[in-house]
Amino acid sequence: TTTTTTTTTTTTVGFAEMKLVLMAANPGVALQFDEEGKDLLMSDTDITSFSFGTLRSFPGSIDLSDNDLVSVDFGQLTRVGGSIVLNRTNLASVAFGSIASVQGSVHLASVPALSSVSFGDMVAVSGSVVLRGNQALEAIDLNLLRIVGADLDLDNSRVSSVAMGQLTHVGGSVRVSGTELKSIDFGSITAVPGAIRLSNNELTAVDFGSVTRVGGEVDIRNNANLLSIDFGQVQTIGGDVLLKGNDLQSLSFGAVTHVGGRMSLVSNDIGFLNCTGVAFEGCMCTDGPPSTSCPEECSATACIYL
Repeated sequence: TTTTTTTTTTTTVGFAEMKLVLMAANPGVALQFDEEGKDLLMSDTDITSFSFGTLRSFPGSIDLSDNDLVSVDFGQLTRVGGSIVLNRTNLASVAFGSIASVQGSVHLASVPALSSVSFGDMVAVSGSVVLRGNQALEAIDLNLLRIVGADLDLDNSRVSSVAMGQLTHVGGSVRVSGTELKSIDFGSITAVPGAIRLSNNELTAVDFGSVTRVGGEVDIRNNANLLSIDFGQVQTIGGDVLLKGNDLQSLSFGAVTHVGGRMSLVSNDIGFLNCTGVAFEGCMCTDGPPSTSCPEECSATACIYL
């Protein structure tokens, strides 16, 4: 009997070869790495452009922050072993191209000219996706992205549309605040282990989509155009339910059977509150609407801090 053994060899680009590729793609740029040669540390180095040339994989994090950067070309990269950080640059657009996985987080914060972000072939980000303080950004499309291992943070921008695309998993919290967003649809996301925080937007509608469980609090506040909330398929909320400073006229708990904390329902316009079928572990703060089957009122002191 003859046994044939097949050996698969994975070729890993060493540091010296990787550096040569980057030097060829960025002539005249003094490359800076950490001591292990894994992380590219180009923050505050006066670069205006950067290219990854023919590299297919990068072993660690990429930090190009605090530069007058106007272009970044991820070339043929398909994998990044750490985070991608592009904060406080002059980028007008970012295209992640062929990058399918990021083992760390993606940070794009305080990029005033940023008007376009394309997630390209990106399927999984092991850490957080943070798009914050980008005042020219009007639309976000997560495209093929299916997994965000930590938080999804979309803050302080002119964003008026967010397409969750194929996203099914968020491992932390979802935060959307200070945007021009009029509606948000959680699409195929089935659970949010952390909190959901939606504040200071122009929301008129919130669709929880396929979400059945929220591990932390649900904090929806100061959305002046929001007239109604329906929790849809959500069954359990692990923390507080804070619905403050909206213009709510109706609230439906949908499939919710358990809330692990308290509820605050103040500065809205709800005429009647029905909590039938929902078990609350905490008390409730309201400013007057008649209710049925709801928890007892919290003390005045407790409501100050809720």
